[in-house]
Amino acid sequence: MTIEVICTACGKTLSAKDSAAGKQAKCPDCGSLISIPEPIYDALEDPATPGVFDPVEDSQAADDDRPRSACPQCGEMIVAGAAKCRFCGEYLDSTHRGLWQSGKLLVMRKDAKLPDRCVKSNQLCSRALPRKLTWHHPALYLSLFLCGVLPYVIIAIIVQKRAKIAVGLSEEWFARRRRAILTSWLLILGSIAMPFFVGILFNAPGDVVGFSALAAVVIGLGAAAYGILAARIVSPTEITDTHVWLKGVHQDYLADLPQWDGHSR
Repeated sequence: MTIEVICTACGKTLSAKDSAAGKQAKCPDCGSLISIPEPIYDALEDPATPGVFDPVEDSQAADDDRPRSACPQCGEMIVAGAAKCRFCGEYLDSTHRGLWQSGKLLVMRKDAKLPDRCVKSNQLCSRALPRKLTWHHPALYLSLFLCGVLPYVIIAIIVQKRAKIAVGLSEEWFARRRRAILTSWLLILGSIAMPFFVGILFNAPGDVVGFSALAAVVIGLGAAAYGILAARIVSPTEITDTHVWLKGVHQDYLADLPQWDGHSR
């Protein structure tokens, strides 16, 4: 087994062997000294003695008088302060609680709090961007072609799932987002003004003005789509009543999270 420890200087989550518990080590990223704590697990992991029968009995040994509390996920009684529930496998430390990785996706419970790290760069950050997410099954887009825009909008509003989260962003990514949104608005405003400039200032013929109007529509729609995507930062691939699946998260950010096994729904 390994012990997970977070470097207080750079925020990197590291793994150390059990034999290193109580010692100090240098962070490979920033070189700072890290104190490796004793792990807390809700299990008595005494190696079995060869040739001795291991009786089947309650896993709480008679001489284990450590205080216990209910697991917030499954309700089973576990050691107070345990890092992980031995019954349901839920991580109970604040760093991993309610957060998992599934390939390139971040899986989180709707009530989970994301770490104070930028989801785009994995750098430590002190600001979070509130996001209101909506999602519906992709098959619903068929109603757009079969029934038209208005029925699709009505059905989507009724069946879509919603979630409110706050994603950490570094100052650099806040600035990138602002620049992208500003660029989008400038392009939209420029596309609106383009036919007037072509027709009035340059006294262009009608067909040229018509072509510029068509080009303005294409540019405006493209700029709007670009602005929406840039402002979104992360986007949901699925939302249920309890969980959210997000894409667009930095791979190093995901690497610190436990693997999603589908059982913590």
